[in-house]
Amino acid sequence: MTYNDGTPIEAEKFDQTAEELCERFGGITQDTIRVTGTWKYGGTRYRDELLRIRIDTNDPSATAFLQTQKEIWKECFQQIDIWITASEIEII
Repeated sequence: MTYNDGTPIEAEKFDQTAEELCERFGGITQDTIRVTGTWKYGGTRYRDELLRIRIDTNDPSATAFLQTQKEIWKECFQQIDIWITASEIEII
């Protein structure tokens, strides 16, 4: 929710990212609960407030798309890294 210097990220950037993902995958889910993390990098301790977006897809090109987007998002949101994880799910 903030740049690494603690400045809040503009809401429009999150809205644009959500819209792009929704267009690409047909829908997304965003966690509205408060999610935080603490981590160290280069001797500096960071405390993050996170936005988690979930995408359920069986699109075989999703991984390549997200790998490319990750680099774009790291620059856009001025982040050292952005975690993107994938898990196999079964919808019942």
